[in-house]
Amino acid sequence: PAMSTTEEGVSADILESEMAAAKAASSAEETAGAASLEDEATKELEAIPVQGSNRECTFILRNEDHTLGNALRCTLMRNPRVSFAGCSVPHPLTKEIHLRIVTVSDDVAPADCLAEGLRDLYASAESLLHQFDSAYDEFVASNESAAGDGADVKINIKQEFMGSFN
Repeated sequence: PAMSTTEEGVSADILESEMAAAKAASSAEETAGAASLEDEATKELEAIPVQGSNRECTFILRNEDHTLGNALRCTLMRNPRVSFAGCSVPHPLTKEIHLRIVTVSDDVAPADCLAEGLRDLYASAESLLHQFDSAYDEFVASNESAAGDGADVKINIKQEFMGSFN
């Protein structure tokens, strides 16, 4: 078969094969990059134990900010099995928090306290939502004219609020 050439005298077939190879390499890099991003996204919780201590651990919670961190820290400090709980945001541009938990003894695992703290915080949020529902229902019952658009607002607030815990 006859080879076609470009104005520069380079074979068009060679250019096409080089372009195809470049596209394949680019596609492979994108796939590898996407896989590494997926690996990072799946590591939403990482535990970094303090060497030589069973009582201390730093947990990195990705895709969270100080809103959850401070609420969780306060909840943890109410636990008598926790002697210290601290929360920090290492950098304002990274969406992660570092939560340090120190327990009162070696028999109490920081991970167990974290799980208990998350359950307690969730229960508090559900209680708050129940109180909101009750107060809103009372308001609607006493002011029938407010029932129209207000019911839609209540549903939206409830979905947004509870959606943050799923």
